[in-house]
Amino acid sequence: MIKSHKMIHPLIHEFQLDFDDVNKKLVTHVEQEIKRTTGLDASARHSNIGGWHSERDLDAKLGDGSPSSNLLLQLFAGFSEPMMEFIRAYPAKFETIVKESYDWNYAGAWFNIAFGGSYNAPHTHPGSQISAAYYIRTEESTKEYPFSGKIDFIHENIQYGCHPTDGTLILFPSTMLHWVHPYYGSKLRICLSFNAKNIQ
Repeated sequence: MIKSHKMIHPLIHEFQLDFDDVNKKLVTHVEQEIKRTTGLDASARHSNIGGWHSERDLDAKLGDGSPSSNLLLQLFAGFSEPMMEFIRAYPAKFETIVKESYDWNYAGAWFNIAFGGSYNAPHTHPGSQISAAYYIRTEESTKEYPFSGKIDFIHENIQYGCHPTDGTLILFPSTMLHWVHPYYGSKLRICLSFNAKNIQ
């Protein structure tokens, strides 16, 4: 499932995952969900300014038979290996030792949708240990908007950035300040974000 893995920083890891078929089906599901709920004129929720934000309990619905459940189960099964590689790379940060495998609890998961210049304001994810952003669909930046959709992190007053593509999974400590620049792609950017805690 992992096509590539690189460290943006020892505490920020970028994985490229092979979930093309699942991603295409999730795009259809999310677009239908937006129409079913509030539509694209939703007001800002959490850090998402001008975009659309689903409820934050998708992790609790895994396996419940809902339309997206089986698709999300496939994704979360594929997240396990990157999560364990990430913890093994810096075990002291998560107060554990180097082991072959780890356990954890998911502490929230949600779809984060961007379009038309919407963005995510600077924030952290309190109450968790690891946070993640998995990009189901996005578009590359352009000459006109070179920072479109770029995600930036601050660690010890140094800025680190990433331009995600379809299938990019970014893992980072939940305490790390981060934000996403305004997105100007021609299609909705669909990102699945989640948190994890109780690593052991």
